[in-house]
Amino acid sequence: MSKKQAKLSHATHIKRNTAGTSNELSFSVLDAAKNRADAGIGKPDKELDPGFGKIPLFAISAGVVRKKKITTPTKDDILPLASGETIIATPGVSSASMAPTLEGGSVSHATFSGLPYSSPEDEITRRKQSRRKQQALVTVFSLVMGAGLLAAGGLFVYTELTNHQRQVSFLDQSLGRIKEADEVVVTLDELVNAPAGTADTEAISKVLDLVPETYTTLDDAEALAQQASANMRTSSDKEAADQAISAIEARREMLDLGTVLLQADLALEEATPYMAQAWDRLLKADSIAREAAALVTDSTNENVLASKAKSEEALDLLYEVAYMLNELASSSIAPDLELQINYVNKRVEAMQCAIASNDAILAQDRPTAEAQNAAYNKADDEAAQLARDLPNVPTEPIALAHQTNTENLRDTYADVRLKASMADAFLRDYLGS
Repeated sequence: MSKKQAKLSHATHIKRNTAGTSNELSFSVLDAAKNRADAGIGKPDKELDPGFGKIPLFAISAGVVRKKKITTPTKDDILPLASGETIIATPGVSSASMAPTLEGGSVSHATFSGLPYSSPEDEITRRKQSRRKQQALVTVFSLVMGAGLLAAGGLFVYTELTNHQRQVSFLDQSLGRIKEADEVVVTLDELVNAPAGTADTEAISKVLDLVPETYTTLDDAEALAQQASANMRTSSDKEAADQAISAIEARREMLDLGTVLLQADLALEEATPYMAQAWDRLLKADSIAREAAALVTDSTNENVLASKAKSEEALDLLYEVAYMLNELASSSIAPDLELQINYVNKRVEAMQCAIASNDAILAQDRPTAEAQNAAYNKADDEAAQLARDLPNVPTEPIALAHQTNTENLRDTYADVRLKASMADAFLRDYLGS
């Protein structure tokens, strides 16, 4: 190694293996140029390779790179090479220091292998600019990625919030439908729990007419509550939606049972006065029959005819009572009226015997008259025996049948009502009211 090369290798800003600092320049760039020059492809050693140390690659003076001024070449300045290329020979400048150029090409200020001529300061500046560009790209990439993640996170939060609000809206709408249905359900509940025999038939009929529409309202409320329950994010909201469904189901059962109970109440309200009317007719028939029996104590033709007329009137009333009792017995209340019906039938039998006896008296048929009179007395005595077991209150069988028919239904209704009340209590707590 020459003294010049030794000095160059010990320069503070040029090192064999650079550590990458801003004031160091690696020999990698210089070695590449030197190796190409040393190879001397297609040129005589003496002519084209004067030696790496003999060519001033850089003019270093106080950190300033000085470039030689290039003048326009003449024809005599163009020298042919063995490789077929040409170089420009500038007067006063060694041909070995000139960069090769293609024949017919423009003058190039390039060094070996077409690499651009640069000073250590240019290389340092280039590396600084490259590092700044890389840092800027990394910063921009980080910002873009961060913004993308932030946007994705914000979108997720927004989507979750929107979904939650939509599910809560479904629940709110469901509760609104329940409130609408309660306008009928609450009224129905009040009528169901009214004391027996005090029901307002007009109010009952009005509520029963609104029940079908209330079923539809509850169906809408249940559909909304199921939508809310299916995608609720929090356990409390989901529980509220499930409790809303329970409240709806309980109200639907209240409508089912309440409808049956109110219809039974209506039947009771209709059957009670009907039974009273039948009993009034029975009492009237009994009174007329006694008047007819009193008339025949003096068996004149006039009295017998009057007795027969009254007996026929009493018989007609008894026929009406028998019809009314049988109609009540086959109604929805289905009261046990067997005793009453048997009593009326015996009274009918007695009246028929009395009329037959009167006809025999008028016909001067004494034996037939006595036989029919004996049959009358027998039937009348049997009727009297049955009358001893008749209730003091004629409508009692109707009330007893109504109570028997609705007792189990009322117990079930009370359980369903409790279920609805528990669900409502949870919803009131959930809503904070």
